[in-house]
Amino acid sequence: MDLYRSIKGTRAMELKARGWGRNMGNTTIADINLGELKVRREANKPVHFDNPALFDVNGEISIAWGKKLHLGGDYRLQMDFSYAEVAKMFRAAFGSKLTPEILEQCGLTLSDDLQKSALSKVKVADLTLGDLAKMVMPAAEEASTETPEVVPFRRRL
Repeated sequence: MDLYRSIKGTRAMELKARGWGRNMGNTTIADINLGELKVRREANKPVHFDNPALFDVNGEISIAWGKKLHLGGDYRLQMDFSYAEVAKMFRAAFGSKLTPEILEQCGLTLSDDLQKSALSKVKVADLTLGDLAKMVMPAAEEASTETPEVVPFRRRL
């Protein structure tokens, strides 16, 4: 239940800087609520000062904004993301529907409960025999059932 609350929460993403050599405490550089941002796909990533934007361009997710900074010295920078923010960025990168390709690319698998839930929604009457065979047959066996290429027999003279 805590995970659900943190995903549905509205906590803002914060970027803070803390002095390295002479620590004067945290300085908040950005305090952005990703839930309010719409994903934009503009290649030049235009932003206005103090008006952040979330971009999905050329396979890269960016959060960009303009701000006047007065920082002197060396700083340690840290950016923290809530689960809701990570989910928002995942949706920006991959969309809202999971496909087998996305699961494989991200190294994700389906839990047993999710598999059972998905299978409970399948109407067997709507499936063809080929669909049923694919569900039952593992991928390795599926590959081995392909007919080999037929090569004509060479005759000796």
